[in-house]
Amino acid sequence: MTAKQTKNYNNELLTTIELGNTISRESADTLKKALNEETYMNFKVIAAPYGGGLTLTIETTYRDSKDEILGMLLGLMAEKIMDSKK
Repeated sequence: MTAKQTKNYNNELLTTIELGNTISRESADTLKKALNEETYMNFKVIAAPYGGGLTLTIETTYRDSKDEILGMLLGLMAEKIMDSKK
């Protein structure tokens, strides 16, 4: 998992977090459904074909440090996993 911050075409801060590859479209769709536009950070999940699988990237234009955004993302993912176990 890597995170980087750049400026987008509107000159807004864009944080991009690359999660890596997943094996199925179903896994990618599940993650998109769970995370897209969740919380005040308004995450956007992008799945793109790469090397026989899908590369997953999460973006937000929320203005904060990479560490804070990554912490929110990991917390949200953990919460969604715990909710699915109920």
